[in-house]
Amino acid sequence: MGYVFYNAKTKVMAVLLILNGKTDIEAGHSRSSRVRRPTFFCDKDREIICALVAEDPMLFLDEIREAIYDKTGLLPSLETVHLELTTRLGITCKKAQTSNIRKDVYQRAVYQALVRYIPAEMFVFTDESAICERDLIRVYGRSPSNEPVTRWLDRQLHRQTGIQMYLELP
Repeated sequence: MGYVFYNAKTKVMAVLLILNGKTDIEAGHSRSSRVRRPTFFCDKDREIICALVAEDPMLFLDEIREAIYDKTGLLPSLETVHLELTTRLGITCKKAQTSNIRKDVYQRAVYQALVRYIPAEMFVFTDESAICERDLIRVYGRSPSNEPVTRWLDRQLHRQTGIQMYLELP
């Protein structure tokens, strides 16, 4: 360890503590390791959180919390989930880049394969009153630091008519 300047009072207190049998003073002044709060999650729980965010980066903190509870039985606070994501896992929340699903060739092929054999009578057109409010405010997503987030829209309003297309399956 390199030289560290301490004033005389600190040195006197350190010598007195050592003479009284307190030998762990060296650990208190170590600058090589940062002391952190104990973590709420184990490594297995962190893998579950990373898998949740990788599967759906647009999840809200309360949805991540409920999914953790469903899979592990632990119910952490929202602050704990946020701190785990940001400080320990390096996953940040940022504004998502919006991309239309119809412009991505692969996603478009998947959608066409899904609706290929559905008769036209099964399609239902509605106005914006059928949209879930939570879906409208999902503009932020989570991803590792310095990586973008993409939000895929599959139910986008038509510009002229204001009508959205939904699929009604039996």
